[in-house]
Amino acid sequence: MDNENFVQVRLFRNKHPVVRCLANYVGLLGMQVDVAPMMYQKGTHLEVELTLDKEDGIRRCKLPAVVTNNSRDGMGLTFLDHDMRINSILQEIILESVAQQAANV
Repeated sequence: MDNENFVQVRLFRNKHPVVRCLANYVGLLGMQVDVAPMMYQKGTHLEVELTLDKEDGIRRCKLPAVVTNNSRDGMGLTFLDHDMRINSILQEIILESVAQQAANV
């Protein structure tokens, strides 16, 4: 899959940025990020920063997440808590990703 279909994210641990990576799946409840296997153990709490570049400006959101699985395909994160504003940004990211994938078919 082409990197243009991935969503860029930044992961934070204890309020410090630890890695920039690509999410190969983003949903309203969580995401799968492309990082080295076992970067963090299941149960590790992180913050995920998502960036959405729109015509009216860049929107960023940070939300807490917990590592729920690890595999050769990356690390699964489940979002812990988010409000309607963040939910709206997540929906836009998902729709943009789907549109990019459809354009590349």
